[in-house]
Amino acid sequence: MAASSSVETHPSNIRKDPLTGIRVIMAAGRNKRVGDFQEGLEVKATTPLDCPFCPGHESMTPPEIRRFPPNSPLSDWKIRVVPNKHAAMLVEGKSTPDDKHRVNYQIIAARGAHEVGIMTPDHFLNLATMGADQLALNIEAIYLREQDLYHNVSGIEGIQAWINYGKQAGATLYHSHWQLICLPINANLDVIYVTTTFRDDNRYTIFEKILEEATNDEL
Repeated sequence: MAASSSVETHPSNIRKDPLTGIRVIMAAGRNKRVGDFQEGLEVKATTPLDCPFCPGHESMTPPEIRRFPPNSPLSDWKIRVVPNKHAAMLVEGKSTPDDKHRVNYQIIAARGAHEVGIMTPDHFLNLATMGADQLALNIEAIYLREQDLYHNVSGIEGIQAWINYGKQAGATLYHSHWQLICLPINANLDVIYVTTTFRDDNRYTIFEKILEEATNDEL
């Protein structure tokens, strides 16, 4: 079955706790991701036959933003940059409508961008095993994408890039890739993702668990 290549949009926003100043990206659609690490903690090394990041499967990703080296043939790319299918931030991002009336936290529209860089056409290479030239090309690609986003997406205050490799790091696909997100706020480390993954794994929300533990604690 071919994977859908369209970007899925879901209401999301950035919420700032007025007491602590901590800002959190609320992106409920992120829990709809599917991939190689659905069961157990072992890395499942799938074959390139159905991997959306492997050469020949370019139609399985959202439309390509940029290819490296520039102007290289589609059959001879070394890095591809595409929109994140389950983006936490969108250029046309808007706040969830009913959030605007809440007073216990401040709302910032989730406007920005969220991209994925496919680090190599080789399904089995990773950051530790790829050659120095390929690594250098990835660093250049991240830099060029950051520059392009900063100058062409209005209201951007911060940009972060990262690599999450394996289930423990939050990856959903085995094929090595980086992610880049730009935000309408300064991208300090107090920005974190909150999804409903915890609820899906445990049948209750993390907030219910915090409340339960706080209620049962002896002072």
